[in-house]
Amino acid sequence: MTRAPLPGISDYDWHDSSAGIVYLAPVPQTGNWHVHVTWLADGQTRDLTPIDGVHARLLARSAAHPGNLYVALSDDEVVTGDVYRVDPETGARLLVREEDSEGSYLAGTDLTPLVVQRFVAGGFSWAVLDADASWRDIGHVGPEDALGTVLDGFSADGAYAFLRDSRGGETIGLVRLSLADAGSEVLARDPDADIARIIYDPRSGVPIAYAVEDSRRRWTALTADAALALERLALLAPGDLDILDQSSDGRYWLIAFDSSDAPPAYFLYDRNSRAASPIGLTRPVWTDLPTVAQRPVTILNRDGTKLVGYLSLPPERKIDDTGKPDKLSPLVLVVHGGPWDRDRFGFAPVHQWLASRGYAVLSVNYRGSIGFGKSFVAAADGAWGTAVVDDLIDAARWAVKQKIAKEDRLALLGGAFGGYGALMAMARAADSFACAVSLAPPVDLIDFVKRIPASTPPLYHLFRARVGDPATARGRTMLSAQSPRAQVAAIGGAVLLAGGGRDPLVPLASLTAFADRLAARQVDIAEIHFPDEGHGLARNANTRAFFAAAEVFLGRCLDGRVEPVTADDIAGTSLAVKRGGVLMP
Repeated sequence: MTRAPLPGISDYDWHDSSAGIVYLAPVPQTGNWHVHVTWLADGQTRDLTPIDGVHARLLARSAAHPGNLYVALSDDEVVTGDVYRVDPETGARLLVREEDSEGSYLAGTDLTPLVVQRFVAGGFSWAVLDADASWRDIGHVGPEDALGTVLDGFSADGAYAFLRDSRGGETIGLVRLSLADAGSEVLARDPDADIARIIYDPRSGVPIAYAVEDSRRRWTALTADAALALERLALLAPGDLDILDQSSDGRYWLIAFDSSDAPPAYFLYDRNSRAASPIGLTRPVWTDLPTVAQRPVTILNRDGTKLVGYLSLPPERKIDDTGKPDKLSPLVLVVHGGPWDRDRFGFAPVHQWLASRGYAVLSVNYRGSIGFGKSFVAAADGAWGTAVVDDLIDAARWAVKQKIAKEDRLALLGGAFGGYGALMAMARAADSFACAVSLAPPVDLIDFVKRIPASTPPLYHLFRARVGDPATARGRTMLSAQSPRAQVAAIGGAVLLAGGGRDPLVPLASLTAFADRLAARQVDIAEIHFPDEGHGLARNANTRAFFAAAEVFLGRCLDGRVEPVTADDIAGTSLAVKRGGVLMP
């Protein structure tokens, strides 16, 4: 339905008429984003903010002017900017507010209420616009809670804001904030896991249900009607329920069920008749392919901290009543990025791919992963290359101890932070891992943190507070010691290193210099470049080629199955093999 330049479409929603999709798309080679609409009937697309040099943000819908939207336009993404009401059908824009101050807007329908969020020394504050056109402070969030607190929605009458808020508790709770007097009330908080999703009544704007995720997603209703719906849906299909969207009157819910051995199945649920109509699967091609089940596991690290992970086994393995396989398998530990992200239960194509090649596959939520409380996140502060990496090592050793993995056939695979973690695990436990696949890893943390621009205050302060500050002697010492470039002498085994030519955070020159030093030590190093990619892979052709290279590399290292690479597998890719003779025909 839509097409946009890389890195693709962001922040999309239906037009009020349901006849089109409104979304943010990047303006090539500028770093700016514009608001677009694509009409489904004829595929016509209109740039609703066609002004050179501006950065656009979607703010709110209009009830007083049905179909209209409010957008903010500025010449800097950290400035509030001027607010316009836009008619997607005609493209007409009407200026409704002029402002040019640091921060970003959060708004209810017809800009009622209008809140500004300003970034302050690693945290942020909120202020609401009063009737006399003055801003009034309604809250402050410190650095320790900045990762876990977000203003999530407003009541329809503009009286309340609803927050996912970690202040005053260990986990992220659901909090109601009065915009009249800034008083707050905790509506819900789970003792073990963060609230990850909140569903609102579309008419009142009041929360009706929330979900937490520890090893699996769990929903809790806040109203009797929502409880009835959740009870009915629990019987509808296997997997973890996700409530994705709803009609403007709340009658219809778009839902999905996430299973580990099949792609998500989508349904339209009618809350009045309690009937669900199947819509389809996201990846129907998988229905004709053999898949394996993924199961949640709990791993105790060396400090006694519980780590939630997910394990998939090759299809040829038989499992006994205790969950143990009949034979050992080579293991690939897949490391998620972030680190402020997480692995979840559900269909994981990377797990399916690796299991089909004969590998046991393990993903683990190491310390620093989100979803398990703010102390779990904070445990990674200043410890990227130490405590966090120890969790990866402990997870692999757990798989050996549990008679799942072959001790001499352990590998790691990850991108960005995941690639960094893979390299550091190779250094901290060189005798444990045979090889690692590392995409876009920050091999020099001092340079990496310096490259995060001050023009993006949330990230700028986040990395300096939680990873290390290169402006201080202590920070430089810590960042240097925890950089892979400082651990070259300790790295053993084989390494496949990959990077993008347009990566603003990890330049190819730094990866090549790192690879040179590994090669000088006779490390088995392969290096591949994607000149047209940034910090990660956006083009499908490059993603396919990367995984083809990884498959050949892992097959050589772990003796797994390898599908022969054909010209079609690498058609359209920009991949360039710099060293190591990896795979390409």
